[in-house]
Amino acid sequence: MFKKMRLVGFLAGLGILSTCWMVGSARADVGQSLFDRELQKVRYSLSNEGVESNEGLSVDAEDDITLADLAQVDVRPPEYKSPGRAFLYSLAVPGLGQYYSGSKLKPLLFLAVEVFGLSQAFKYHGNGDDITAEFEKFNRDHWNVDGVTYTIGDEDYQAYQAYLMSAYGTLRPDTLEDSEMRRGFTHILPNERDQQYYEMTGKYNQFSWGWDDATLEDQNLRESINNMYVAAGEYIPHSANRLIYEDMRDDANQEYDKGMKMVFVVMGNHLISAFEAFFATKRHNHGLKYNQPFSNVDVKPSLRSYSSWKDTPYVTFSYKF
Repeated sequence: MFKKMRLVGFLAGLGILSTCWMVGSARADVGQSLFDRELQKVRYSLSNEGVESNEGLSVDAEDDITLADLAQVDVRPPEYKSPGRAFLYSLAVPGLGQYYSGSKLKPLLFLAVEVFGLSQAFKYHGNGDDITAEFEKFNRDHWNVDGVTYTIGDEDYQAYQAYLMSAYGTLRPDTLEDSEMRRGFTHILPNERDQQYYEMTGKYNQFSWGWDDATLEDQNLRESINNMYVAAGEYIPHSANRLIYEDMRDDANQEYDKGMKMVFVVMGNHLISAFEAFFATKRHNHGLKYNQPFSNVDVKPSLRSYSSWKDTPYVTFSYKF
């Protein structure tokens, strides 16, 4: 239960840090993208001008455009978007990759799912914390209550210790060598009232005599001790408080489980948004118009032998329609 709480806290903190970092990155990227877009336009126009004009294509001139230059020119339209960047954006903040690729509605949808999932996760875990605080107080008020003592011989004991002394003759039945004498004794309570302590006192029958309303055949613990009726692990008393306590613990666990399901919804939203942004960006790029004459041209230079060995430059052009 507490491990789930720590996991949710870690995921929530990680999500907040990722959101802050990605928002800052997105702002920087917007400014950079404007610069890149203008630079891309210049490259795009220059590459078109170089292709459309056949003047000055001398191999010896330093300022002339060569085939290697054409191959290195970024001929992608300025509207081109990076699918990988869109994937990472939406993986960190659902909807951010969709916004980067130009969508207006999908970012709101993914962000709405994110906000809803996180709010519900915090809500359910908050409910679980509240019920946990209630059943822990109920345990302190009704199990092995301080100040309520039972006399065995010349010693006074609290409820559960009185049961151990009456049934086993010792407060540490686990130290008994004879396994028959240890029957019914399977767990030792921790010294501190931790999560294991609160679980064990309600879950296992050996702790049932610690509840203040435990009765067996209409006899409470004090009457059973006086009548020498308590037997080790053979008789399980009835306790309404124990049943109420277990119902409260079950309610808390159900709230925590609901919270974990919403955490999985949030994680799934991140993944779905990331992949959707990736493929949406690819579809966006596929729909762009490449009007450059050389965008579909494949140029392969080579040397061929005519009068002598490899004496003639040869260029093969192929165009993809």
